[in-house]
Amino acid sequence: MKSGYRKSSAKKVLAVFCLCAAVVVCPAVLAGCDENAKAQITPSYFESALYTAEEGDYFLEVRCGAGENPFLADGKTNAAEPFTTLRLRHIGGEIEGDVFTVSGREYKAEKIRDMLVLTVRENLDLCEIRFNDTQFTLVKTEGMASGELLSKGMQAVGSEGEIYASYSKDVMHSGQYRYFVACISPNYMKCVLLDVKNGEILARSERTLKN
Repeated sequence: MKSGYRKSSAKKVLAVFCLCAAVVVCPAVLAGCDENAKAQITPSYFESALYTAEEGDYFLEVRCGAGENPFLADGKTNAAEPFTTLRLRHIGGEIEGDVFTVSGREYKAEKIRDMLVLTVRENLDLCEIRFNDTQFTLVKTEGMASGELLSKGMQAVGSEGEIYASYSKDVMHSGQYRYFVACISPNYMKCVLLDVKNGEILARSERTLKN
């Protein structure tokens, strides 16, 4: 596949992400969208758990799941690798340092704009997370299991393409997390935002992708 097409497809995904947000504002093998279907679907990217922590002026997100490495919005599903991603913000100040300590092991993170981001291609032991002198107590996002949310989302968007599923924060209004599910093919994209508590569809979008 040509690199220009990959960049174009990635931009299309980001555009649809923004559209859905505006409306509302491990490799894992999971059961398909139809509860009676016997086929199994392997998402290209799937966030199975989201944890958050607030300590002083720090806000931490920890996302766990499995996905392509790297993820490409090309309509094709490739082998998924387990991952754990940490995203740290310092409210009202700069982040000093770039090393997380996770259950006794040190990991060097990358500074991306106002965030410190660490992605490890494995399932980490999250019993203890420290940054500098701060220890974080993680709280798992409450609501329906991610597998159920994925299933409900796929009932709405179908499975004729690669599946992308992640937690999405409504930063413009409620500040609450939603669950985003998209079905991406070379020619179109369908996506929905679901209420994490009950799986209700809060927003949906569909667009044709032009090469």
